Amino acid sequence: MITTPPVPAAAPFLSPQPPLPSASVVIIADAGCLLAHPRALADVRPAFEALSRCDMHVVLCADRDAATVIALQEQLGLRHPFISNRGAALHIPRGFFSAMPASEDDSDWEVIDFGMPRLGHAVRLVMALYEAAGPRPLTVGIGEEWRHRALLREVDAPVVVRNSAVDQARLIGNVPTAYVTEAEGAQGWVEAILGHCSAGDA
Repeated sequence: MITTPPVPAAAPFLSPQPPLPSASVVIIADAGCLLAHPRALADVRPAFEALSRCDMHVVLCADRDAATVIALQEQLGLRHPFISNRGAALHIPRGFFSAMPASEDDSDWEVIDFGMPRLGHAVRLVMALYEAAGPRPLTVGIGEEWRHRALLREVDAPVVVRNSAVDQARLIGNVPTAYVTEAEGAQGWVEAILGHCSAGDA
């Protein structure tokens, strides 16, 4: 007698997964100016609000701790990866790059701790994560001071925000491809962000 093997039960349908993050432009910006000058934050906020209409993400970098950067993100309406403690740690909203739903606690963050300040390393890693998640975005770096050179040298489009309070000649010489804003301070940030926001829409 010939018997046929049992037909396996149909696999259950997989629940749809949320899409991976997609951005045509990722701005990686040192947030020191915004943290030090509350007025600058107020002046720059409209430019960040414009990002919601563009296919763009903002990765903030800061010398300060994670709690300070999270508070700044909340003021700017952001929930993107960020780099804290002078590049010693990369913080990623849980589930952001993994196509897995975030936990119910929306304050959950995945943290990659480098053990010491490694800003260039952190920037390269966040760029690699975006590239792995979808089409490679244009990466724009925004900085003002010599210590921002590690950030500016890792991105596709470095931008130096003009600041007459510091000597920027060494920084500009170290990153010769950088665009130097016409405006200074907060208005320079607006110039850098909105200029690339337009590029993201194109």
